[in-house]
Amino acid sequence: MDCHLDEPTDARCQRLEKECISDRQQLEESKARCANLEKECHVLRDENLSLQRELSKSKREADSLMAEKQAQLDDLRTKCATLEMDPYTARHETHCLATEKQELAGELGAER
Repeated sequence: MDCHLDEPTDARCQRLEKECISDRQQLEESKARCANLEKECHVLRDENLSLQRELSKSKREADSLMAEKQAQLDDLRTKCATLEMDPYTARHETHCLATEKQELAGELGAER
């Protein structure tokens, strides 16, 4: 049973009114905190979306650069193979192309 049944009606009424006011204040504070959290959540969602777009752009740029470097490497491999098959071609040019091929392969490996 409620232990407050013994108190006078006026005192009980005043106590309940104070509790009600306190509960309303707590409710308003909770609503304000909730509104602030919703705003923060919205800001974080926008920031997340922006970061995802930035990441996608960076991935596309990296993929494009990788494709470009791979094409350069393939071209140099073809040139090297052609020069290696021609015994009359200058050894110096073959050496330069092989060095360039190794540099590009190193760049491509570093980017992967």
